[in-house]
Amino acid sequence: MNKRPVKHNKLFSRMRLPFLAACLALSAHTGYAQVPASTYTFSALSGTFTDIAGSPGLVTLPASFLGDNVTSNTIPIGFTFYYCGSPYTQVAACTNGWLSFNAASTSTASGNSLANLSTSAAANVKPALMPLWDDLRGSADSAASATYVTTGAAPNRVFIFQWKNWQWNRSSAVNISFQVKLYEAGNVIEYCYQQGAAAGNPTGSSGATIGIADGAATPVYLTLSNATAAPVASSAIFTTNITTRPATGQVYRFIPLPRFDMAADSVIVAPSFCARTSQPVSVRMKNLGTEAITSVELHWSVDGIAQPMVAYSGAAVSNVLSAPANRKTVLLGDVLFPDNSPRRIKVWTARPNSASDEVPVNDSVARMVAADLTGVEVHIRPGDTAICSGDHITLDAGAHPGAPIYIWSTGSLDQSIPVSGSGRYIVKVQNNSGCFDRDTVTVTVLPDPIAAGIGAVDNGDLSYTFNAISAQHVKQYKWDFGDGSAPVTGAGLPAQAIHAYAAGTYTVKLILTNDCHEIIIEQKISVGAVGIDGPETWQKEILLYPNPARGLVTLQAPDGLKILKVALYNIIGQQVYTNSGSAIDVTGMPAGSYQVVIFTGKGKVVRKLLVKK
Repeated sequence: MNKRPVKHNKLFSRMRLPFLAACLALSAHTGYAQVPASTYTFSALSGTFTDIAGSPGLVTLPASFLGDNVTSNTIPIGFTFYYCGSPYTQVAACTNGWLSFNAASTSTASGNSLANLSTSAAANVKPALMPLWDDLRGSADSAASATYVTTGAAPNRVFIFQWKNWQWNRSSAVNISFQVKLYEAGNVIEYCYQQGAAAGNPTGSSGATIGIADGAATPVYLTLSNATAAPVASSAIFTTNITTRPATGQVYRFIPLPRFDMAADSVIVAPSFCARTSQPVSVRMKNLGTEAITSVELHWSVDGIAQPMVAYSGAAVSNVLSAPANRKTVLLGDVLFPDNSPRRIKVWTARPNSASDEVPVNDSVARMVAADLTGVEVHIRPGDTAICSGDHITLDAGAHPGAPIYIWSTGSLDQSIPVSGSGRYIVKVQNNSGCFDRDTVTVTVLPDPIAAGIGAVDNGDLSYTFNAISAQHVKQYKWDFGDGSAPVTGAGLPAQAIHAYAAGTYTVKLILTNDCHEIIIEQKISVGAVGIDGPETWQKEILLYPNPARGLVTLQAPDGLKILKVALYNIIGQQVYTNSGSAIDVTGMPAGSYQVVIFTGKGKVVRKLLVKK
């Protein structure tokens, strides 16, 4: 090949030197994954070459750039452009039809060889864009110009660099104009061309290279096989012999892998499971972008009903270049499958690393999921229940398909069991597919109503005060005073009753009921004088003093009458004290009215005692 040696324009190179230190700093990008140029997607399409002359904000390079083998000072892109995985804000342009993201480069290479991409750090062209790399030039005598402009507003700005009225090769007539466009949105690269009036002499330098190259130590590239409307892009053949001008309006586009592209790859559930069960549902996501992802929103729905969003934030999901390590499975939650009907589970990703996903078309995945095994759902009948003492109930686990087996907590293997005692009863039912369910019921045995007796206190005015002693498990009560008067009824534990009588003897009844049984307690009383041999005679001879009291209370019985036991009850019938002596110690008891039941050899006597503070 007849390639001219690398040559520097000393005037323009001297103009670049004051900027080199700053440019070196600006071009150093660490911490980003190097993405090979070969991963870019290439396409050729027909477009329009639009001259940027007169555009607002247009910058024209100085006349010193017009010549042979000249490289510009650094040129601001106007935004951060990601190329091969690294962020850049500047480029350098060369008259020989390339742009370099190496802001420290001093190369003016006209020789479009692979070696010239990777020479010494101060001279190399890489990482580079090569819209038409060959021995070219622009001349002021032929109205050539090199201009650039950044158009639009964030995040849709476009940087355009234009070589206008250029000579291919350097000694030919003006025969080509071309542009490089860098798109902020998606970091897309486009080359666009316009043929000049003259054919020129493109073969004068043995041919050009069109393509892109990254900054690896041994650069990876993607070059076009020709300059037609349908070239082939190759990462294996570095083409250097293109001698035909691209058609006017020809566009060559290079689309990078996206930085942020977290795809929802698949919905994962157990391969086989029983209906009437809840199953864990997971999603496998796949990082198809060039950035490692440490956070992403996972939204999902079941049959169109949104479920709680899962925010993944954990170990980094490696980028697409590390496949298959770029996959991550995340648990979303449990889904109930009440029968064997399919349910539609949809999952979609959003905001990887809190950024917008650049390829939304692959963000969602949906799957119809159905249980393949017949499930079991057990409900013991009649459920939690109460029975009366002495009764029994049958607990039934129900009939189920699939030849089920029944295992009760009692050890029974029958479908139903009789129960007469309180407790929790558990059954497990399992069919021949291995599907099973459990249920638990609580059976409560209700006790009969009980009471220790009736506390009757003679108020001394032909009236009595009645209290139920130690009544329990009562739902309804009724006081029957035995004199034909209307009974007193109520709900719950019996309330105290005071009733006035005429002189005489009466049988007082207390009827206590609940949902199971009824009991009747009787107490005989005498009202007024009933003769020397009646109970009133010996009852009144039993003395209780002091009354009211706050300490020791003495009981005194007449000669020949023995006190066997004494018990003290509060106004709600609770026993609070008992002994077998002839004294009661009420020290520390709450103030109030108490009933003292005195048990003697002749019977029971009830007295009223007031305790004071």
